[in-house]
Amino acid sequence: PRNKKGQVFYHIKDVRALAHEPLLDKFREFKSFMKKVRRNANRNEKDEALRKQSTMAPKYTLHHLVRERYP
Repeated sequence: PRNKKGQVFYHIKDVRALAHEPLLDKFREFKSFMKKVRRNANRNEKDEALRKQSTMAPKYTLHHLVRERYP
């Protein structure tokens, strides 16, 4: 196959390392949380959806990535 412009190749080792990144777990958790919020909003439970969104949203930080990139 020909290389397309802008196509990026990754080493298998890098993909395996990224698969164990804790931030990906937080993104999955946030995706499932937003699914629950959308379900509540579509069931006309707007107040419940707003409450969940404001108080129960999973938090994540990028501190460990910044420390890794800029030691």
